[in-house]
Amino acid sequence: MGQGQSQIQVIGILQFQTQDPNQKPIENPIENILKKAFKEKAKYGGRLYKSEFNEALQIIDDLSSQQLKDTPLSERLFSILDKVFIFIDKQKKIGYLEENDYISGLKMILYDREKRIEFSFQLLDKDNDRKVSRQEFFDFIKETWIFAFQRLATLLDKTQQTSRYGLSYAKITQWSQSQLGQLQKEISTLCQLLDPKNTQYLDFSSFRQWIQSDAAVTIIARLDNNIVEVPLNLYRLEIKKQ
Repeated sequence: MGQGQSQIQVIGILQFQTQDPNQKPIENPIENILKKAFKEKAKYGGRLYKSEFNEALQIIDDLSSQQLKDTPLSERLFSILDKVFIFIDKQKKIGYLEENDYISGLKMILYDREKRIEFSFQLLDKDNDRKVSRQEFFDFIKETWIFAFQRLATLLDKTQQTSRYGLSYAKITQWSQSQLGQLQKEISTLCQLLDPKNTQYLDFSSFRQWIQSDAAVTIIARLDNNIVEVPLNLYRLEIKKQ
């Protein structure tokens, strides 16, 4: 797509072993790290609200190979976890996560591949009808695309490189907007492959096919050596090797 070209990058699939339910629990250092992160960010009576949750996702960025904090996934993920734990605890009110919610939710994301698929599906299924319409699919990828180039523009501003390229924040974001037509064509082609009966939506099976395939998993905004990578789903999130 020309200068500042964005490309789709595939990240290898991480295989997790399931734990024997009869095995005695052992101390999990990750859980201790999550507890510490919660205590640092929870400001209101041991609760994390949406803004604090986003900040508390920094621990995922530190532990994993993908960045969630401040991305379009972050806000949607808070809503998903909030609903999950309301369903489990009928006395819980909407709008915040308690310590156990936060720890359990992030542990599921870090260790449970099936939960990552399910959560990724729910992140796009905004009307909760167990279908992702082509419009919902495109809208989220579009949101992530624009965000990636906004972040690239911010990075160039902070490092005082915009003048070097004769660019500005406005020019970079305008360029990303100008490519939306081409992006929509690419997404339409993908949807035709995933939805051969032309139902205009992806069911969970079709979504799983996409998320486990070599199709788009991140949006990369690049200008020379300046790179911003934003995930489109949670599936390939993995803990970094120490």
